[in-house]
Amino acid sequence: MESLGSTDIVQLYNYEKREMIKKMMDASSLTARVLKQGGASQDVVDIWEMQSNRTMYYCLRKLKEKYYGSTNDNHTWIGIDPSGQTMQELWDKTHDLCGRYCFTKGEDMAFNVEQNTKNGVRPHVHLMIRGVIKQRPAYIAKRLAEFYSCAPNFIEVKHFRKKQMFTEHLNYIKGIKSEAKMPDVQLDIKDRTILGIPDFKLFS
Repeated sequence: MESLGSTDIVQLYNYEKREMIKKMMDASSLTARVLKQGGASQDVVDIWEMQSNRTMYYCLRKLKEKYYGSTNDNHTWIGIDPSGQTMQELWDKTHDLCGRYCFTKGEDMAFNVEQNTKNGVRPHVHLMIRGVIKQRPAYIAKRLAEFYSCAPNFIEVKHFRKKQMFTEHLNYIKGIKSEAKMPDVQLDIKDRTILGIPDFKLFS
């Protein structure tokens, strides 16, 4: 059997991509109409469309990996440290971000919210996005600053390749840190328990 050239692969990939998008968008629109006709509220319809979009982006990522290989060895690490916002506010915003924002859709994500540091109480977010993000860190920081209503210098964005720091960052989000930081980790767990929010959240 003759092997496919790079042009053939691109053409096949683009064809499958177009067909997948068309079928999934048609199915999503049909379901949304059925929900509306059945008396569902706009909030319910919005939640369905958000989840449908996440599913589509996930399937598109898998399709790309089928033709071009996996990107799972790469990730982006983001620190979000806006002043004057509570743990609950940051949790709600970040949960919404992971479902809606363009450069996070379709990727595996993990995040947590903390506030206890050696310098006092300072609510902040650690966000990890698995895969390749094409946008530059400065652009991502600018977009996130708009989302969190803060200056871009309160957002730190770094891309990591080939599993560099992957396990360390995921453990950090899960609260597995150095012994010196464990007292603050325990205080964060107590604070999150009082607010009724999880210690960390994984999206896939």
